[in-house]
Amino acid sequence: MLSERLRYLREKNGYTQRQVADYLNIERSTYTYYEIGKTKPDLEALKKLSAFFHVSIDYLLDNKTVLHSDYTSYDLNRSREDKTAALSDEEKLLLRLYRKLNTESKKSLLEYMARTIRNQST
Repeated sequence: MLSERLRYLREKNGYTQRQVADYLNIERSTYTYYEIGKTKPDLEALKKLSAFFHVSIDYLLDNKTVLHSDYTSYDLNRSREDKTAALSDEEKLLLRLYRKLNTESKKSLLEYMARTIRNQST
């Protein structure tokens, strides 16, 4: 069942409902409804959830219990939280926000950060 899969994946990876909702750019209560089965995510939300948790949409919908072939290098025994354990909450937020930017905005942000760091050194 989708709602059970979402909760399982979120808890397994150490995320809060707020963190997943922020990634999806929806209200926390909307995501909560997904987890309790009150509502179902639309196709775009399913795509984002699939990418966020590194699983196929089929896996989310309980049609298959295998990971999407694009994620064959993903280690089931190593959660996303393990990969970011050394990051602070602010660094995790920065990374999530950065990933939402388009290519041009990413480039501009990186240039701005480089200038800022150079200016701090002087």
